[in-house]
Amino acid sequence: MLQSFNAKNFRGFADLDLGPLGAVNLIVGRNSSGKSSVLEAIDLFNSRGDYAVIRRLIEERHENRVSHKLNWLTHLRGLCLVETTGDEVAFELAAGYGKLFEIARFSFEEKASVFTYRVKDIEGASFWTAVIEKDGGEIGKYPMLITKPLFPLSCAPFGSVDIEQLSLSWDRLALTDLEAAVEDALRLIIPNARRIGFLQVSKDRRAPFISTDAGGPYPLRRWGDGAVRMFQIAVQMLNAKDGLFLADEIENGLHYSVQEDLWRLVFKLSTEHNIQVFATTHSLDCITGFARIAQSFPDQGTLIRLERHDGQVTATRYSDHDLAIAAKHNIE
Repeated sequence: MLQSFNAKNFRGFADLDLGPLGAVNLIVGRNSSGKSSVLEAIDLFNSRGDYAVIRRLIEERHENRVSHKLNWLTHLRGLCLVETTGDEVAFELAAGYGKLFEIARFSFEEKASVFTYRVKDIEGASFWTAVIEKDGGEIGKYPMLITKPLFPLSCAPFGSVDIEQLSLSWDRLALTDLEAAVEDALRLIIPNARRIGFLQVSKDRRAPFISTDAGGPYPLRRWGDGAVRMFQIAVQMLNAKDGLFLADEIENGLHYSVQEDLWRLVFKLSTEHNIQVFATTHSLDCITGFARIAQSFPDQGTLIRLERHDGQVTATRYSDHDLAIAAKHNIE
């Protein structure tokens, strides 16, 4: 998985270094410190410059409202901290994993953008480089290595749960051994839950229903947003088996009393299914729950605090030994 990550001139980051990274990484900080931008950067890097990902990142923040005729070049400029001209590097994302170090550079020309992707070994010697030009908003021909994401990736975004997307993610787990892991997660919120599945509620819409010791099926929403959020986290995490799971404001919709249960689940699934987690929060209850559970999983959890000073965002890493102290001193 990712051992280090760096973002230059991306969103609000002039030069942000994250690392060494853990299996479960909780990113904390005040509003507008860049927590969500870290997840965006990892998503884009992992996609290896996929135009569809760039477009989604722009649209999710409604940054496409100025013009309906945005091309590749316009999208890229919208992701830069400081606008560049000519063939200057617009922004750069880099990460180390295993024995490799990969760099994705995005730069501009007058009528096109250039995406340079470089793979290095641990000693820094470049052994493969590709340059792809994208002109007039069209996606250029990618070498096969670039079109394939680095790792499987799944997200649990902040806000209301997209039930349609969740149903598709569930379908990839249904009737597999992973289905039982989701049901175990749901019992953290609904102790007497037995089975779960999606049922048709209208011509073109499905919704999650559960059976309990008392019978069923009952709509999952009967137990509130917390039950739906826990179900979403478990499903999306397991869709990232052997890959990366990104969760923005992971505690959203969950009562403070289940924060430790949440993190116990996240650490357990991460360990059992080789999933690297990047989650954000600004909730002290969430941080405290993370710090306590991380003590039971040595060398797995990392807390990263983002702070903004004089317009620069920096990251401070807290080790396993520091996590309990971090929670005690009310880091936000």
